[in-house]
This record gives sequence, structure tokens and C-alpha cells, in this order.
Amino acid sequence: MKKLNLVGMAYEKDAVLNALQRTGAVEVKLHREEEHSVPLPPADGELSSYHASLEDALERLTQAADAYAKEHKGAARPAKDGFEVSYEEFMAAAGDRARMDGLIARVNALTDQKAETRAALAKAERTFAAAAIYRTVEEPLSAYTGTAHTRVRLGTLPLPAWENIKGMLPALSEGKVLAQEDDQVLILLVLHKSCAEEGEALLSGTGFTPCPFEGEETGSALYARIKGECEALAKELDALEEEMAGLGSETRTLKIYCDYIGYEAEKAALDEKMRATERTFLLEAFVPEDAEEVVRRELSEAGTVYLEFSEPAEDEELPTLCKNNAVVSDFESLTNTYSVPNAREMDPNTVMSVFYSVFMGFIMADIGYGLLMMLGGGWLKYKNRGRKGGLGALAGVFAIGGIFAVIWGFLFNSLFGITLPIPTVLPNAQSDMWTFAGIGIPAVLVIAMLLGIVQLLAG
Repeated sequence: MKKLNLVGMAYEKDAVLNALQRTGAVEVKLHREEEHSVPLPPADGELSSYHASLEDALERLTQAADAYAKEHKGAARPAKDGFEVSYEEFMAAAGDRARMDGLIARVNALTDQKAETRAALAKAERTFAAAAIYRTVEEPLSAYTGTAHTRVRLGTLPLPAWENIKGMLPALSEGKVLAQEDDQVLILLVLHKSCAEEGEALLSGTGFTPCPFEGEETGSALYARIKGECEALAKELDALEEEMAGLGSETRTLKIYCDYIGYEAEKAALDEKMRATERTFLLEAFVPEDAEEVVRRELSEAGTVYLEFSEPAEDEELPTLCKNNAVVSDFESLTNTYSVPNAREMDPNTVMSVFYSVFMGFIMADIGYGLLMMLGGGWLKYKNRGRKGGLGALAGVFAIGGIFAVIWGFLFNSLFGITLPIPTVLPNAQSDMWTFAGIGIPAVLVIAMLLGIVQLLAG
């Protein structure tokens, strides 16, 4: 690892940072205090906030387009991560701001409109469900009101409750069922004022729900109107979802633009690690030795800079760069869960990959389950090809573990837990015991201990 010290003109800072980014081999570090220089002011966070709003809108658009495509066969699906983008296309995203801002504004507006329409539809559907039992009423609902000497109650209650109270109604009252919907009945109860309180007492506790509707509409007209409102809102929601899904074709461009803004935000955040004079900026970074010439070439084309490569000081904390083949690199994320390897020490990932796979296979030790691990892990690895780390790396580890599970399965003579009728190489993992100093110890435990000793000796 080499240390890069660079001094460049302030007006060329952006071009220099772009050149360093193209190499993919530079990690900027906090610059030491330097005489006649001051720290650059930190970024105001505006780009980071803008980037967060882009990611939020992108997620909304992707989810909406995905959901629409699942419900409508033949609809285009949004672009998935992992597609290739040239450097020129990536940097050209800077010119898409006006179009992307318009797209984001439309996505946010559609999202809000969908939420409002969905809420209105849910409310209308609840009203529609409540109005269903009134659809046979052909008189205006306002007609069911009391007079000077009577009190009228129109509403619904459970059928069993009505059966219980109808025989106990006061003498000066009349009640009848106007309609029935499942186990609910619509009743009309007319009470004389002299026994109104007695009738109300009977209704209390029965689950009686007074008619929630008012006005001159009949029950049937009310039902038809609310049904029409529900249908209109459903069509409006479908149109909004269709328009949102149509914007899904822009997800690829939006992803690129979002990544570009993220890159610009990262560049802005680097200011707090650099220092500056009146006309120049000062930068320190770590560069892998084999990338020194590439960095020199890119910087020479970026502008007028002074640069120097030197050996890092002994007390400097170096970044860790692991260089492993495709198989071992999948195990790097597992190693990092324990501790990121020290850049000045040996890379433990190769040893880790061997023993982790051996022990994973030993845990399963079955031909059938090992094959399933190989197939499942291999399929997930293929689906996540092109993505470094994450699920793809874990899938690769799982598939390698499956290979060793098959090997151990042959050694233990096991296929989906069934002992095969062929000679076994190792003792029966379930029943065989080895005796030490007169003590019976399961053979599988002894084998595991021996493997552990080998791992400890290997470091």
C-alpha cells in the first residue's frame, strides 16, 4: 500500500476527484495539519438530502411497477439492479436533472393521489357495505321520523337479538323487519311517547345501530349512488396505478441518476478530509502499489497537480484490500463479521474458506442434503451474479458447503438420513462409540475434536 500526497488547483478539484474515482483504487484519508493551510468547510448536507429523496421516490416507483406487473400479465417490469453502465453514461447523468426532477415530482404526486384515492375508496366501500341492507327501501329515508306522539327507530341489529326482544315490545308499539342481510336485520320500530323509554331500554345492549343515512334519497337510490362512487374511485385508482407503472420504464435512468447524485454527495463529503490554501487544495490517500501507474496516468490527464507516492508511516492505520479468487472472496463477508483483517497481517480468508466449508459439510454430512445445498446455493448465486457480497456471496458459501456435505455424506454413508447398503468409510455418526480410558465417546464427537485441533494448528 502506498500513500499519495497531492496538491492541485482549487478550480480543478472536481476533475481530480473524478479522475481518482475512475481508477477505483483510491481511499482518501483525513489530511494531517499542514502549515499555511486550513480545513475545507464540511458539506452542507443538501446533496445527501436530495439523494435520500431520490432513493425514496425510486423505491416507490419500483414497488408500484412491480406490483402492477404481477397483477397484469405482459406489463413491463422495472429495471433490476446489476445492469452494466459505461463511465460515459454514468457521468452523462449530470445532464438529466431537470427531467429526473420532473419524474420524481410526478411519482410523488401520483403516490399522494393514490393514497388519497385509496383512503376515499376504503371509506366508500365501508359506506357501501352499510347501505347494502337499505337497498330494498323505496321510501325516502327522511320519511322515517317521529311525530308529536311517536318515536321512530330505523336501524340494524343481529337477527337473534331481534328474535329475543320482539315478543317483549310494549303494547303501544309496532315493529317489523324491512330487510335481512346475512345475520343482520333492518327493523322499523314505532313507539308511542308513553312507552318510548321502555322500548329504548329493550334496544340497548342488543347491538342496535341506528340508520346512519339522512336526506331525501330512498334506500335503493342511496345504494346505487354509493355503488357508483365506489366504481368511479376504483377506476380512478386503476388509472393512477397504470400511469405509475408506465413510469416504470424510467427506473433504469433513475437508478443511474440516483447513483450519480450519491457519488456527488460522497465527493462533497470528502471536503472535510482535505485542506486548502488560497488557490490550492491538499489531499492524502492510500493507493495499492499495483495501481500507482494507473493513478498517475489518470491524474496527469485531469489537470495541473503535484503528486508524490511514499511509504505509509508505521503508526498509520491502513485500509484493508483483500485480493482473492472468486471462490474465496465469497467468504470475506463472513470473516469481516468477526473482524476485518489487518492490512499489515496475513489474509485469513483462504484458511477460513477451507475450514468453514469443511465444518459446514460435517454438520450436514449427507449426500442428499448436500446436493440440495449445492443446487439452492448455486441457483441463488446465479440469480445474484454481478453483485459483489450480500446474498450472492452467502449463496456461494452455502453451495461450497454443500460440496463438502456430499463428501462427508459418502464418508458417513448417509442419504437423507438413510444408511446406504454399501461399505462405510467412517464410523456410524449416530451409533458408533470410541472408547478412551474406559469411557465411551461418540465417534462423531472425536472426529469433530480432531478437526478442531487441525484448525487450531493451521492458525
